[in-house]
Amino acid sequence: MKCPKCGSENINIPPVADIIANQKKTALCQNCGFNDAVTKFQDLPIKTDKEKPIYQRTKTIIGFLIFFFLVGLFLMWKYADWHKSIKWGITVLMLILLIIAMAIEEPTDTSTVNTTKVTPEISALQM
Repeated sequence: MKCPKCGSENINIPPVADIIANQKKTALCQNCGFNDAVTKFQDLPIKTDKEKPIYQRTKTIIGFLIFFFLVGLFLMWKYADWHKSIKWGITVLMLILLIIAMAIEEPTDTSTVNTTKVTPEISALQM
């Protein structure tokens, strides 16, 4: 690839993720040090939690994880900017809790109880 500044063919293009993560200027052109890619990504606006839509906010995602976990898991994987190990940990924890909830059996009463009441009036009539 040619450098737009000096025209040399010695251009090293670092991955975009490295440019954003490091936030430091790495020279793309070895000849003149031209760095166009970094300037494109350097001024990207970083949204705070209040500027995000409500379904992308951290408190909303945590609320859905607690009260309606399927939606919470979806929102967490789709919109939360958490580390992947945290996302996997929460996902595994939710699956374990779901399996435990499904495994717990409700107590069932198999004995039959006679629910008819004997009142003194009925027993007096039967005599």
